[in-house]
Amino acid sequence: MGPSRTRLRFPRRIQPISRRIGGRALAGWPANADNRGAVRENRILYKDVLRWPEEDRPRASYADWLRGRRDPRADFIGAQLRLHALRRKPGSWGEYDELEAQSEALLAQHGADWTAEVAKLGVECRLDRGFVDLVTLEAADFPNVAKKLFRAAPVLHLRLRNAAGMLAAVGQQPQLRQVVSLGLFRSGATDADVEALCRS
Repeated sequence: MGPSRTRLRFPRRIQPISRRIGGRALAGWPANADNRGAVRENRILYKDVLRWPEEDRPRASYADWLRGRRDPRADFIGAQLRLHALRRKPGSWGEYDELEAQSEALLAQHGADWTAEVAKLGVECRLDRGFVDLVTLEAADFPNVAKKLFRAAPVLHLRLRNAAGMLAAVGQQPQLRQVVSLGLFRSGATDADVEALCRS
């Protein structure tokens, strides 16, 4: 599967910064040259995560950059990447449990900030490997939010509710090409709806 070509747009003047970039609140940073450079680096690294959502390396690079700024999300991404690797390695339950506890504690403390850009679109989400990777929403809403959603997070898994009569419109969204799993359990979708999705 090829890279998803997404583009994040940021204001040229940042004084004060009040946007969330890559899920990290930057409000209050002064608009000096160093911080403009930091915003630019953040944008480039986060864009790599979006462009290659199935790869671990861009996520690890982003975590390294955050670690240099003492951002707690660096530890969260690192823990979740390690958890993902340990799922395929039997006999590592002790380390797994420790990392899972660390990940859950960080998520409880900072999760609202890290998922704010996705949550404001009215979707439910799950994080894996440090970023939102699964979202659940109404099928009727997907065509309206798909572009913003995939600019905000490296989504790989999509769950749709109340999909009856909506899958043809869902299938017309180019962002669907990035999705590796589509859940329609108890969505009301019929065989005809699924056929319409396949044809779109």
